[in-house]
Amino acid sequence: MKLKPKVKQKQIFLSHASKDKALADRLIQLLTVGCDVSQNDILYTSEPGMGIPSGYHSFIEYLQKQMQQPALVILLLSENYFASPFCLCELGATWGGNLPVFPLVVPPTDRAKLKATLLVTQAGYVNDEACLDELCARIKDDLGKSVALPLWGARRKAFLKEVEGIITALPVPSQVPLAKFQDAKQQYNEAAQIIEKQEEEARLLKAQIADLEAVRPEQKVKAIAQKYSTTDKEFRGLCSKAKDALNDLKQATCKALFYAQGNDRYIPDDWSDATAAKDVQEVDIVEGERVYVEARSEHLRVADAMTALWELGEFLRNDKNEKFLEGLEQQCRFPINLTNKDFWRKFLADV
Repeated sequence: MKLKPKVKQKQIFLSHASKDKALADRLIQLLTVGCDVSQNDILYTSEPGMGIPSGYHSFIEYLQKQMQQPALVILLLSENYFASPFCLCELGATWGGNLPVFPLVVPPTDRAKLKATLLVTQAGYVNDEACLDELCARIKDDLGKSVALPLWGARRKAFLKEVEGIITALPVPSQVPLAKFQDAKQQYNEAAQIIEKQEEEARLLKAQIADLEAVRPEQKVKAIAQKYSTTDKEFRGLCSKAKDALNDLKQATCKALFYAQGNDRYIPDDWSDATAAKDVQEVDIVEGERVYVEARSEHLRVADAMTALWELGEFLRNDKNEKFLEGLEQQCRFPINLTNKDFWRKFLADV
């Protein structure tokens, strides 16, 4: 199975209508040259190499990942933008996710008509010098860029000189064929699902805050924070998968897998369990200086359990989960690792 490429979080997302590409291209040029922003740090779907990477068949899936934590979302608000259902969903996702935003209005769109949308009450025109300077200041502050003001001034001047002609030449919204409308509608519905998911996450955060306000002891606070953690959800899912796989195995096989986590050998006191596991070919009884039990990776059920334990082990070894695991260890009062019997007995199997 082909793996999806790892997603690099872009710093800037330019939300725009595809019909406004000529204007968006000039704006990207202004940002990359005038503000020293790398093209690799901008999500710009109209330009090959700056949009959706190969390996992602779903635009929505990639966009969802990118809109988790951008430093800035620039909205290029035009008549074409508001005629696009998908652009409106990007606008809604930006608002629903409470993302940092900088709106730019494209004439002849009337800024006054946008005041009903809370998101764009402070919008400025894309052909306004003061508004562009404010955008430069936002990029400097939000992205920590060292902007060379003389270079910015020269690039802004060149942009403003070209922009009027570009805006005049932009295509205007028109009726679209039914097939394109249905495709846009599908994209709209998919994006609406993303917004709904974000709203659910916001609801959970509010519930977490309410629970935290109701308690004060430190251990209870940690337990509640863990309850709502997406990392905790991932951990519980991996444990559940491993536990289900181990439940399908004989007890001696589980014990052999446990000892293997510490590069040790399982030598049972009672060989009846080991014999039962050998009879179904889950283990081998290896004779040597000492006789011991070894799980057979060729057995499909054993292979499933080994895979599940490896995935759980990767999670436990991942540095990004360190704080979560420290909190879990404080809560459980025993080391959180695959060589610890207490850990196995609580989360996986009785060994």
